[in-house]
This record gives sequence, C-alpha cells and structure tokens, in this order.
Amino acid sequence: MTASAETHEIIMFCQMLSLALKSGGPLPASLMSLSRQRPDNKASLWCRQIGEKMAAGYPAQEACSDLADFDPVLARLLPLLGDDRLIKVLEFYTSCLINFEIVKDRLKTALFYPLVILFVVLANLCYLNLSLFPHVASSVGSSGRSLPIMVRLLHFTDTSLWPISLIIPLLIAATFLVTVKAVSGMVDKDSAITRIYGFAYSMKLQETARLQSMVSLYLQAGMSLETSVQNSAQLAGKSDAADLLDVGRVLSQGRPAEEAFAYSDVFMEIAHADLTPELYAEKLEYASHSNFRLSCASIRSSSQMMSITALLAAGFFVALITSGVFDTYYWLIWMFS
Repeated sequence: MTASAETHEIIMFCQMLSLALKSGGPLPASLMSLSRQRPDNKASLWCRQIGEKMAAGYPAQEACSDLADFDPVLARLLPLLGDDRLIKVLEFYTSCLINFEIVKDRLKTALFYPLVILFVVLANLCYLNLSLFPHVASSVGSSGRSLPIMVRLLHFTDTSLWPISLIIPLLIAATFLVTVKAVSGMVDKDSAITRIYGFAYSMKLQETARLQSMVSLYLQAGMSLETSVQNSAQLAGKSDAADLLDVGRVLSQGRPAEEAFAYSDVFMEIAHADLTPELYAEKLEYASHSNFRLSCASIRSSSQMMSITALLAAGFFVALITSGVFDTYYWLIWMFS
C-alpha cells in the first residue's frame, strides 16, 4: 500500500470493483456508473479512469498504469479482470487492509497514555519555570541558602544554571516528540522508541503478518511462488525485503522451496512444508491471521503496562517538583524534628 493513498480509499475501490464484477454487466460501464455515485474521492476517480480506458480498448494492466497514487498491490492484480478468482482476492485484500488498520489503531491507543503524560509534564514544567521557580530562587537567594538540587535540575529558564538545568527538560521534550512520531506512524519496528515502550515484538508480528498476507494474496491470484515473493519484497522494509529477495533468488535457481524459506521469518510457520501454491496460500493466510491476533494481544498487554507506567511517571514528576521547591534536606529536618 502506498503512503499517499489512504487505506479507506483502497478499501472502497476494492468494494466498488467487486460490485462491478458481480453485477454481470459490461465492466467498463459498471465502473463508470459506480464512479458517478461518489465523484469526489480517489476510489471513484480510479474507477472512472479505468472504465473509460477499458471502454476505449486498452487492456486492464495499461488502463491502471497512469493512475495517480494507485496502490501497487492492486496494480498487479487488475490483469485478473475477467477471472473469477479476482472477487475472492479482492475480498481477502480488503480484510487484510482492515486488519492493518485495527493493529495501527490499537498501537496508537496504547501510545496515548505516555503521550498525554509527557504533554502534561512538559506543560507543567514550562509553567513552573515561568511562575514558581523564579519565586523559589528569589526566596532562597534572599535567605542566603543554596538552591534546592531539583530547582537547579529543572529551572531551565535561568541561563546561569545551564547546562545542568537543560538535561531533564530536553530529555522529556525529546521523548514527547518521538512519541508523537510513533503515534503518527513515522517509526518502524526497529526504532528505539518501540523497544522502550515494549512494542517492537508487536510491530514485528504485524509486519510479518502483512508480508505473509501479501504472498498469499499473489498466490491466490494465480502467480508463481517466486513471483509472489518478489512482488512482496517490493512492499517490505529494508531488512525484510533483503530476506525475501534471497528467498526469490533461491527459488529462481530451481532449489526446493523448503530450502528457500529458511532465509525469511515470513515463512517460519511453513519452513518445513513441501506444498502446492494453493496450499502455500492457505497456510500463509492462516499464519497471517494468527500473527495479527497475537500482535493485537501483545499490544493490549503492553497498553495495560503503559497505563500503570503513566501513573507512576506522573507520581514521580510530582515528587520531583515537591523536592524542587522544598528540597529533600528540609523534608528530612521536618520529619525528624
């Protein structure tokens, strides 16, 4: 799936194309008729352009070659127009896209807790620097005492306390910005932030499930195992793409699929199987659904831990501010007096 094409547009196009195929009428006319129902979105635009080109005599593959932001997965599937398998393939691809979005939404929900806490901490820290800490520094200075250590660590608006006072605020701000990137989907499974928050395993499972579903999708479309693997490699991240290309290279040499599968985790569940392409597609589809469910369960578990961590972080920040104003030394005097 391309980054520029929204998932819901692709799902809508799959539904419109499937409906046109099931209608039984001439496909170009059906596509143009469906495109007139919602003329303002990309899915309708794709339907209209494909219908117009096919009506002019262009083959399906050429009809979609010039579409703006068109999904590369669908571009490889449209040559199946006229084949009964396409309806089933479109339904499977739609379910895969929905699964992708479910995992993304759950990941964003899980990251919501630390994001809110970090925002509140950062906002309060800025407010304290503008309102409370200057009064504390003035009061302590007039009495001749030294500044409490936490004021020295957190009072970043006082340049005389640099660079010590910048360490914690900059760390909080950097973590907040990276978490925002994570929520917006701008980090991958190998990034440090996913490891810190405990989502690296979930994201690895999600990516494996996505690639398994892509290979299965192409196999169900009637492509060879080698072609299916090579097409999926073009949709993978750098490390997974390299592994899949190794699988394709071994297959192209005529060596057994069992030997080729050892190069990629995508085929871990069927690494010792010697099956037909149809059975490979079935096994990979099942493995994909299993990994999606396991990914969702892992995210849910991490989300529960994240809520607890967020509460502990809030309490720790309150302790920092308390000691920043009163200092641990004065608390000890009060406790033992």
